[in-house]
Amino acid sequence: MAACPAVKSSVYLLLNNIQITNSLTANNSLRKLNKAINIMEISAGDRVEICCNEDGLWGSYFEAKIVQRYRKDNYLVEYVNLVTDNDETKKLREVVEASAIRPVPPKTRVAEYELLDVVDVNDLDGWWVGRVTGRDKYNYHVYFEGWGEEFPYPEHKLRAHQEYENGRWITCGQRVPLPLSFRSDSSGWLLS
Repeated sequence: MAACPAVKSSVYLLLNNIQITNSLTANNSLRKLNKAINIMEISAGDRVEICCNEDGLWGSYFEAKIVQRYRKDNYLVEYVNLVTDNDETKKLREVVEASAIRPVPPKTRVAEYELLDVVDVNDLDGWWVGRVTGRDKYNYHVYFEGWGEEFPYPEHKLRAHQEYENGRWITCGQRVPLPLSFRSDSSGWLLS
């Protein structure tokens, strides 16, 4: 439930064989459902990721530490890599909704990323969801749907994208295909 919908077009759960769809009435029902199934316990000091879906930041995750609970369904967090606009020596703190918080994903070992795998790229102080669209001798090429752009990244900047659903981690892999055309060359596979 707290998972960022970066690679999903609709929110749904199967809970006791009952499908709950977008017909949930706004965030209030979603919060009640989160509490009912007790997906994630959050405590001060926990390292988490905050999913951001604001303009220009859609599909990004930023590492943070829980400072304290703030009101009913909100938490004060301190970001690990983000600083304040006024003083770059001070870490940014803000209040976020519980639905935007997830644990830090477990490390997974990937021998090699495949064409169209959904990945997170560590760039600009956060993790950004994209899709592997090519590979050359030194880099994987990753397409970011939100920007409509592709950039090269070395392997150490990538991790397999995982969604946190119902208290469990799910690796996305090639869950959602993109309408792209393929071509290949001698250095590996590429998309055009």
